[in-house]
Amino acid sequence: MILLSFRTIDSVNDIYDELQLSEIGLSKEAFITAYSGYQKILSEGKIENKDYITICDFTQPSTNPRLYVIDLK
Repeated sequence: MILLSFRTIDSVNDIYDELQLSEIGLSKEAFITAYSGYQKILSEGKIENKDYITICDFTQPSTNPRLYVIDLK
């Protein structure tokens, strides 16, 4: 599990690049998909804890870390 944090950034690509997520193994496709889904359910009021997004990147082999917890505060 990898815990990351970021400041407010305008676009999902900027967030991905700012956190250097490619360097720790999280694919851009997985991040964009997860963040887009997060934004959708956030807008629907279905998220109780808005401080974190957890992403499991199943495109990674099981021998690599593939669970990422990102602090959105």
